[in-house]
Amino acid sequence: MSKNKKLVIITGINRGLGKALFNQIMNREDFFIFGITRKINNNQKILFEKNSFDYCIRDFLYEPEPIAFDNIIKGYSELIFINNAFTIEPMDFFRVIKRNEIKESISINILSPLMILNNLVKSLNEGQHLKIINISSGASSRAIKGWGLYCSSKSFNEMFFKCLDFESNIETHSIDPGVIDTKMQKKIRSNSIKDFDWVDYFKSVELLNPNDVAKKIIDKYL
Repeated sequence: MSKNKKLVIITGINRGLGKALFNQIMNREDFFIFGITRKINNNQKILFEKNSFDYCIRDFLYEPEPIAFDNIIKGYSELIFINNAFTIEPMDFFRVIKRNEIKESISINILSPLMILNNLVKSLNEGQHLKIINISSGASSRAIKGWGLYCSSKSFNEMFFKCLDFESNIETHSIDPGVIDTKMQKKIRSNSIKDFDWVDYFKSVELLNPNDVAKKIIDKYL
């Protein structure tokens, strides 16, 4: 590990925007990646075997086991945490959403990332600086029919990170990346509930390439 490198911790690296961020950061010699993810893809397995990055498996459906950040962050003065993993499910009227779906949504979008981040912040040493990049959404400030859990979780995270920004050696940025061409958009566009008038809107929006979005985030915030 070079003293000049920054450590980038990313949640959800195996697909979508997280995968695009991973691929582009991997091409940079000034960063080293530690991924927190449910699984890795074949290309990432090859890179891991070459010691090109490190990762741990965590399923955000459940309260995550503590991560030994003391060893992971040792020797780095600049740390970047990208809060990327999330779910838009369930998309439905609240009266029909099941109790387990509520728990799963809150666990993936709020509880698990905050537990991991709490673990990380407690491991910071004097002289280490932590930059947090929260991948947010326009839904954080816009009520959308059937998206109650998703909208509110994005809103919660934005306010939480604003509060965290007051703490020493921590800076936070919440980013609305726009409407990206990912599996999430396929789920949105394939929704069959007739009362959800937003389906036609999202079908009409031109999708952004995740690689283009990742490049903009890296160039501006990393």
